[in-house]
Amino acid sequence: MADTILTHDVTQAALMTPDGQVAAQWDVNKSGYRVNPDLFGGGGGGTGPQGPPGPAGPRGPKGDPGDEGPMGPSGFDGRDGIDGRDGKDGRDGVDGINGQDGRDGADGKDGIDGINGQDGRDGIDGIDGRDGVDGINGQDGRDGVDGINGQDGRDGVDGINGQDGRDGVDGINGQDGRDGVDGKDGSDINISDLPPISYAAAKTNGLVAVEVPNLGKFALRLADIDSGTPAQTFAVTVTGGQGGGSYAAGSVVTIQWQGLPGQTFTRWVVVSGGAVLDDTSVGETTFVMPPNAVSIRAEYEGGVPSTFIDPRDSKEYRVALMPDGKLWMAENMNYVTPSDSWEYAQSSANGATYGRLYTWQSAQLAAPPGWHVPTRAEWDALIAACGGASTAGGRLKAASAGGTDDYGFGALMGGQRAYNNGAFTALGAAGNWWTSTDVSPGANGYYKYIQRDYINIAESNYNKSQGFSLRCVKD
Repeated sequence: MADTILTHDVTQAALMTPDGQVAAQWDVNKSGYRVNPDLFGGGGGGTGPQGPPGPAGPRGPKGDPGDEGPMGPSGFDGRDGIDGRDGKDGRDGVDGINGQDGRDGADGKDGIDGINGQDGRDGIDGIDGRDGVDGINGQDGRDGVDGINGQDGRDGVDGINGQDGRDGVDGINGQDGRDGVDGKDGSDINISDLPPISYAAAKTNGLVAVEVPNLGKFALRLADIDSGTPAQTFAVTVTGGQGGGSYAAGSVVTIQWQGLPGQTFTRWVVVSGGAVLDDTSVGETTFVMPPNAVSIRAEYEGGVPSTFIDPRDSKEYRVALMPDGKLWMAENMNYVTPSDSWEYAQSSANGATYGRLYTWQSAQLAAPPGWHVPTRAEWDALIAACGGASTAGGRLKAASAGGTDDYGFGALMGGQRAYNNGAFTALGAAGNWWTSTDVSPGANGYYKYIQRDYINIAESNYNKSQGFSLRCVKD
């Protein structure tokens, strides 16, 4: 077995031999692979082959069928009844008189030109004319009288059934085959025959370190194989790098630093989870996944700027390097576009805290130079890097909005402005952010939203004239 190349079967959570046998089964309770003793160690002999079955006895002869009786004569058909006469058609109802048209509403007066003059009021709708009265329906003609049914002919008499043949006699049962002889016990294998690896930690706690070609490095436990249990996975969050995702305990995780221009990597820091990195001083390193979630952060020189000043109006915004490796604004945009952007309830205090609300079209014009409105895919990548849609909302929300703000994103519940009546709603209860992606040209636009009372982040699409918040991401 020492030279056998094992493969990983995800469905069975096991390492398999080329002929389909389980070499080692994942033990979720002990966070390691448990080796099959029949392949890697001593074990009981197998059961010998079953003996051949005895010969079957002969079947008895089948009896002859009886003769079929004659059919009785068919009865005579009765005569058809005479059709009744058709009823006369009723007269058509008289049409009702048409109602008179309502008078046209007077046109509103034009607003005075100036800085965005107000629109004139809409004219009042005219009153609709009354509907005409329906005419009286004509009476239905009377139904014709049914003809008299002819009498049915008499049924023919059934013939006499023939007698069943006699059953054949059962054959004699064959004798059972003899039991197979037990196989011989397997011989033990020397553990030193298993190929070693360089991880000293893998040789503690009764584990045997093994490297599987083209798969990775594993810690195998010498014990009986438990019933197959799907491998449990745990989250890895990498801030400032790649390699985050879900991994089974015992698997080898590779992480890579991903910096911005002008930055120089210095070291990795394990924020939580107790992972032991091979080398914290290099940009690409590995570690053996423990049976719990892990959070790791990259540190570097040159640093990420903590703020950005919009050159168009000199407003300053907080920024944050997010787990997707991109620099995002950590505040909602508060840039005044030529039209179609509002402070919540026209309050400058709300604007200073929550930013402005934009239509989808005006949001595409609000990004500063060097920044852009994130696409739907960019939002999805950020959400995945923050643990997935089911929990990322809580991690992105500011503490004041009921979240944990794990990455400094500081999402606030800025509410919305209705496209049809201009009503402002949901301040402090929900945050909505436009993407740059629409369902199709001229159709609704996609947006992401978080609610104060929930930890998930969700997606929908809506009328592009609705007022939502905006975050930007660095080009």
